[in-house]
Amino acid sequence: NKPHNSTVYSLYWRLLDRLKQAVILGSPTAPAVHSQRPKMQHCDILISADWCIPVEPTTNVLHKHSAAITDGRVIDLLPTDNALRRYEPGVAIERPGHVLIPGLVNAHTHAAMTLFRGFADDLPLERWLREAIWPAEAQFVGPEMVRDGTRLAIAEMLLSGCTCFSDQYYYPEIVAETAADLQMRAMVGTPVIEFATQWAASASECLSKGADLVHDRYADHPLISTCFVPHSAPTVSDAAFAELRVMADQLDKRIQIHLHESVGEITDSVNETGKRPIERLSELGLVNASLMAVHAVHLTDEEITLFADTGVVVAHCPRANLKLAECIARRPALQLDWEQIVQPATMPSKCRAKCELLHCSRRPVQKMQPHYRRLPR
Repeated sequence: NKPHNSTVYSLYWRLLDRLKQAVILGSPTAPAVHSQRPKMQHCDILISADWCIPVEPTTNVLHKHSAAITDGRVIDLLPTDNALRRYEPGVAIERPGHVLIPGLVNAHTHAAMTLFRGFADDLPLERWLREAIWPAEAQFVGPEMVRDGTRLAIAEMLLSGCTCFSDQYYYPEIVAETAADLQMRAMVGTPVIEFATQWAASASECLSKGADLVHDRYADHPLISTCFVPHSAPTVSDAAFAELRVMADQLDKRIQIHLHESVGEITDSVNETGKRPIERLSELGLVNASLMAVHAVHLTDEEITLFADTGVVVAHCPRANLKLAECIARRPALQLDWEQIVQPATMPSKCRAKCELLHCSRRPVQKMQPHYRRLPR
């Protein structure tokens, strides 16, 4: 009904005209008739792939998903359609037909030894070390050799999807510096060995140099973590192990060691000390959750149970072990029956392979599967 007052009548028609312009003609002054498009968020990189396999949940494969990355960290993982509506990336990377996975971690390397790849082939472990590798290291190893070899190994690891590695070699300060320069995450180990090397004259000097040049210097580094890496039980005395344990406890650092890698190592230990290497380390207080046992090929059921009870981690190097005809770690027992953590690793200097984690882990297991039960523990 039209109002009777002339003034009100005039205002009524003016308001009606304005509403017609706003709603029908789409006037700039129109009240909103639908919600505004949400503001897009910025991210540095948006990676889109046909499949994405996250760490958790372990059995989940995501189809057509994208990862949004800012300041070097993944800030979101979501369906690609949603990602394109939500994020405005500085760089968009599309990978149709590809699988996007987290970076692989190489649990044990001697990165600089890529320069010794294929050297002195087809020798048993003890002869390979004493007759070939250790004399060659005494002649050739130095800061520049370690830098060049580490750079080569990092390039090979990055090309195969590995974004973090744990290293055991001389001049660990050079390894850490090289990894940091190349923006590669690394766990850099201080080598501990009883006899004189080109880096240190004794096990005690190894520990003191490592504390000064590596552990203190990289204590708060965003990419570099540090640990101690005694070479093996036969090459470190009880006194040096005791000193190592004190320093590792003080600095709250992990310990990695070649352990039960060969039959000869175990036999020599029993002949010299009356104990298997694991038993000896256990009595020295080193078998605990801070220990990573590298190789761990020849384990008894009791030793696997000890590892599970104490939280020891095993670095599995199948291709290197097979190259030395030492079988491979009892991975099914370690990982399933005892629910022990097993991490894959490469040893390119021994197995003549590049630092390609998936290749080194997959092929030997496939080849040995039919013969696995016939091999000695």
